[in-house]
Amino acid sequence: MKKVTLIILFVFIAKANYAQDISYGLHLNASIHQHIELKTPSVHGSLSGRSSNGGFNYGGYFEYFFNDKIGLRGSMLYGKKEDNYFQLESFTVDVSTLQFNPVIKYNFGQNYDKGLYLFTGPSVTFILKTEIDEDEITDFYKKVNFGVQLGFGVNFLKYFAFELKVYQGFSKYLDAVDEKNYYVNFSASLLFKIDKLIAK
Repeated sequence: MKKVTLIILFVFIAKANYAQDISYGLHLNASIHQHIELKTPSVHGSLSGRSSNGGFNYGGYFEYFFNDKIGLRGSMLYGKKEDNYFQLESFTVDVSTLQFNPVIKYNFGQNYDKGLYLFTGPSVTFILKTEIDEDEITDFYKKVNFGVQLGFGVNFLKYFAFELKVYQGFSKYLDAVDEKNYYVNFSASLLFKIDKLIAK
């Protein structure tokens, strides 16, 4: 089974390497700011949260471009962060996540993989594990969160792209409170184009 998987992976990379409309590589992401704001009588009158350690996400992406202007990209990112909450007593939750981010991209330049571009699309975040002081908790967060993202990026030095984006959640983030609450995130990403390196 492992040999079959390796053969399939080798064939896929070989074909992708010769395809001019396909790109793939590493995707690194770091949060600049993230914020949760809510008020609920069930938790001492009010509870607010802001992550002081926005966390780091890493994974890969696969991209297909239809022409020199428009393309589709999907990224899968694993990450960890700290959510700090403030009420009568403050506490920190360590959160492990897996994100799936499909986006549509619009490029402003003459070539798809050069210059400035905009991107937008939905985002799905799976909450894998949550801990307080290394004790796992299971009923504080929603297991799956949905949102939308909007950002811009720039390709540089042939092998890299740098991006800034904002994420706005539209599903309930915390399951431990009754009132609606949302998650907002600003982040920066660095993409490393492995296909360009292989084709060198």
